[in-house]
Amino acid sequence: MGDADSDPPSPLPAAPEIEIVKGTTAKRLGAVVDFPSRIAAQPDTFASEGVLLQPHAFPQLGPAGRQPRKIGERARGIWLGRVEPVVAVARIKRGSAAESSAAASAAAAVAPALAGTVCLECCGVLATSAVEAKTLRFLRLTDEDDPAEAAAVAEALGGAPVGIFKLAGCTGQILSHAARLWVRPRDDGCADVLLRLQARPISRPAGCLKVQRTGPLGITLDSWEEVPLVELPYLLRIMMGAGSHSDALAAPGSDFRAGFLVDEEEEQIVIHAWRRRADDDAAPDTGTDGGGKSSGSSASALECIEQLIWYDTMASLAETRPCAEARVPSTRVQLADEGLGSREELVGDGIEDRVSGVADEDRARLGSLAFLRQFAASEAIESDILPHLFPAENGGGSGKLFRVLSATLGEPSSHEASSSASKPPLVRPKTIDDLFSDDVDFRVPAPWTVTSDSQPDEDPLRDHELTSVFLLNERVGFLLTFHYLQGVDPLSA
Repeated sequence: MGDADSDPPSPLPAAPEIEIVKGTTAKRLGAVVDFPSRIAAQPDTFASEGVLLQPHAFPQLGPAGRQPRKIGERARGIWLGRVEPVVAVARIKRGSAAESSAAASAAAAVAPALAGTVCLECCGVLATSAVEAKTLRFLRLTDEDDPAEAAAVAEALGGAPVGIFKLAGCTGQILSHAARLWVRPRDDGCADVLLRLQARPISRPAGCLKVQRTGPLGITLDSWEEVPLVELPYLLRIMMGAGSHSDALAAPGSDFRAGFLVDEEEEQIVIHAWRRRADDDAAPDTGTDGGGKSSGSSASALECIEQLIWYDTMASLAETRPCAEARVPSTRVQLADEGLGSREELVGDGIEDRVSGVADEDRARLGSLAFLRQFAASEAIESDILPHLFPAENGGGSGKLFRVLSATLGEPSSHEASSSASKPPLVRPKTIDDLFSDDVDFRVPAPWTVTSDSQPDEDPLRDHELTSVFLLNERVGFLLTFHYLQGVDPLSA
């Protein structure tokens, strides 16, 4: 027994040799375990079901695609890849309708993969910027590329593309990137795609916004500026709460409920007006600088007048009390085009007495104009709206038309609804002893206390309804926006 205790302990096995590979990995000899560095950059590829796009550099098109590395950067560059399978056919004939349909299907498959990289451009408004993948879509373009750019695309795809597409969201939404996609379907049902992303931050120099306008001579850039409401005194009085709307707007933090036990009805009105600068010479926009790269003018301009209306809606909501210190739910803003209206419809001549004979496509437009007349009396329309919508120097008369658009708040996104539904129920105190027990420790939050971790910020407009009416005359360059936000009782439903 003593001899056993005196035996020297057996030596430990030799430690395996470790090889340190300079770079981002550390490996053990003879093993397959690979430990990537925690500070390794995220991959620059776009990958989803059936879609794989990898960065490639082409001198005539742009640098290799690069995802953002730090806060403030945005993805940009060129990606080349393949989409498979697009259609369930063995072979696609060149120049056939099936080939064009295959190109559209490939573009539809790529669009959701860009969500997260492409977001909403809020133009300085405190609003949510995340965009839902289902709202992204590629629209087919009819114009042709620059000859040098077209040759570079054909060389990259192994032939001329069948379809050229641009990225868009819901009506009026401003995206953070201008994306162009070239698609060339293959015989086996797959498709080769080439993607170019360009960051397009929208600036507002000197209080105006650049808006693209398509005309007989191509695309031109117009400058739209906001009209001071002092030039529209009747509308200014409506907005500031003349008469029955004395509580229309309040400064953030003010006690707007002073004197009332319950604020039963909360109404807020925001009115804006925009006009196209008369002294602005609309310059044609070529889109490129001759070398296949964006000139920057079109990249920093709004693509259509609907985007100006969408921006104005977000900026107007940011002026209301619910969004004074919270982000505007930008994805809930939904625009609708209600067609062309006439001077008689705006004034209401013969409209109020009409009880039948109204076409279905006219009901929404007439309803919006009737809603506007509930707040704007005849003198406000005659003095502040008609002279700008139908200027005398432009032949203002009874036969002139203008566009009518509207905006409402859609339902919260499915992501917000699921996160709200997945939250654990908040614990409630059952007795007075739970609130005032002898062993209570006020340094520890009570289980029924709402904290930012357990209860994230909710939609500030969850219990509100928005009704917006827009009057637009693009020929004379005038836009009137009327926003009515009303609080609703969540228990009334």
